[in-house]
Amino acid sequence: MTTSTATDPSSPHQPRRNTVLLHALRSEWTKLWTVRSTYWTLLLAAVIMIGYAALLAGTISSTVEDMSRTERANLPSALFFSLVGTQLAQLVLAVLGVLVISSEYRTGMIRSSLVAVPQRLRFLLAKIVPYTLVVVIASEVMAFASFFVGQAFFARKDMDVALSDPGVLRAVIGAGLFLTACGVFGIAIGALVRNVAGSIAIAVGAMLVLPAVLTFLPGDWGDYVNDYFLTNAGEQIMRLEDSVASSTVGPWVGYGIFWVWIAAVLVVAGVLLHRRDA
Repeated sequence: MTTSTATDPSSPHQPRRNTVLLHALRSEWTKLWTVRSTYWTLLLAAVIMIGYAALLAGTISSTVEDMSRTERANLPSALFFSLVGTQLAQLVLAVLGVLVISSEYRTGMIRSSLVAVPQRLRFLLAKIVPYTLVVVIASEVMAFASFFVGQAFFARKDMDVALSDPGVLRAVIGAGLFLTACGVFGIAIGALVRNVAGSIAIAVGAMLVLPAVLTFLPGDWGDYVNDYFLTNAGEQIMRLEDSVASSTVGPWVGYGIFWVWIAAVLVVAGVLLHRRDA
């Protein structure tokens, strides 16, 4: 007497799909580390962020004694000066994100990549995962290094803050998470536009120019738009509640809103990637 075992018809294909994705991830990891732009861009972001923190913290700490009582009272938190370099580092990491995918369109390598991974959404996922892993580690290292460098200057004037102070650890970790999101936003724009120069221009405009322009919008609706727009919302994750950059949205809510923007761009990019020719 024999017994028959029911099999799931989709199960033979599942290992193959997982294998293809794993190979795609390995391929993209290799691509990421075999181009010099990855090393140089990450180094540039670190130099800018840490160097900017040292410059501002050193300047403020050396001139604080010459300030009036009102000027001292109006100074942002010492944490702000340690993490202010994220305003420039975010652009560097977004540019690296753009290059991760749009450079393949510039060289024509995208055709070979899509032949190797015909499932285009899987290809996009394989681009995002290795880059995100690298950037989140690098960004957290940069954030903590900037914090300790900046506070070393302020400690001489007893103006420093500690990681154990309310909200400080969350802000420092949040700075790294914010930079990671900016990098993924660069990939999303690169996949959407497919042109290196155009993608960089749009990313810089969306992350730096438009947020500054929105601050001039009048009335309560202007404040609402400003608080919920891209990096304005995302950077709340690295602000203290009483900082000059606080808004009506909380730190984690603002960061979540930023990811909603990124997800929206990725969805559009994914749809167009699926429909357009390479």
